[in-house]
Amino acid sequence: EAKGLKLPQNILIISYPHSFYKIIEFSDASIRNTSTDGDSISVKESLYLNKMTLCTNVVSRPEGVIEYAKGDLLNILRSLNFKEFKENKSIKKEFDASLDKLIDLYR
Repeated sequence: EAKGLKLPQNILIISYPHSFYKIIEFSDASIRNTSTDGDSISVKESLYLNKMTLCTNVVSRPEGVIEYAKGDLLNILRSLNFKEFKENKSIKKEFDASLDKLIDLYR
């Protein structure tokens, strides 16, 4: 606003500490548009919440991710039908099983 920029209503700038998990909960989809990446928890959180999850194919991704080549995000977004996206409950089961293993490890 200070620079006179006008943002579309679907863009929200959060300038204070916040829960990214909560952001994903209220979103229709998540995009991890990175050129290098590790095993991102935000991707797993998105899948756990049964959100459409799009990621660059720069590293291997969990089952359920829609992968695309770096630089091809607009093409993949144009080809997707968000209304027909169906929840994949097996992703949540897989996440729950790995979470149980992690909790056992820390016990």
